[in-house]
Amino acid sequence: SVFLLLFFAKKKFDLDIFANKKNIKILNWILCFVCLAFAVTISVIDWNGFKPIKEFAYNGWLKFIFQYIYYFFETALVFLIIIFGQEAGEKWFKQDKIPYGGILTALTWGLIHCLTKGDIITGLLSFVAALLFGTVYVLSKKNIYIAFPFILVMFVF
Repeated sequence: SVFLLLFFAKKKFDLDIFANKKNIKILNWILCFVCLAFAVTISVIDWNGFKPIKEFAYNGWLKFIFQYIYYFFETALVFLIIIFGQEAGEKWFKQDKIPYGGILTALTWGLIHCLTKGDIITGLLSFVAALLFGTVYVLSKKNIYIAFPFILVMFVF
């Protein structure tokens, strides 16, 4: 489904997310790492420890492996929301410095965690994490080769 969406986005809207290979400035790299550190801190607070260690201890190695394969694909879907949300926001508001994709992701994926996880704190932490994902996408100048690994690590850890 991800590749089908990307195929139609390229064909209909001339949006080729794989074509952008811009380099980013050192300040942008630093800010991406700051976002990463903040997201990992949020995860440690939310999980009451380091998420991969907790999940490995709880799930065992086989379930842990499949859980992290699932996280990879879930990150890809969240990443698509960020990409398409960013494109829409930039078209509508003519501004490319605001993380519209992160805002959309925060309002959809982030806030729904309030309902699915049963407590508002987890939902708010997911909301903030989604804003950080969108911020990294903007900071990376929409270079998926930079943004996706950062967001994946932020999501997984």
